[in-house]
Amino acid sequence: EGVIAVEADGRVTYANRTALQFLGYKEKGLLLGQHFNSIQQDKCSALLNACQKEKKPLSDTLQLKKNGQKVFFDIVAAPKLQDGGA
Repeated sequence: EGVIAVEADGRVTYANRTALQFLGYKEKGLLLGQHFNSIQQDKCSALLNACQKEKKPLSDTLQLKKNGQKVFFDIVAAPKLQDGGA
């Protein structure tokens, strides 16, 4: 399961190994601190923006090609609740 944590301002603050592998990053340091839109996944960015605006969890399906095969991902965005997390 790939997990990426993004602050309200769009900065990536956490990514686990699975998420890094699927996005093609070899090291966390290359992704952490970047703006989420920089990973070029428009559907993920749109879901994150809608989640922050509506202040409720949202989900969708993302299709990517990996090694020539279609791979489907369930993506979930949950708003940060004050300082306590999602």
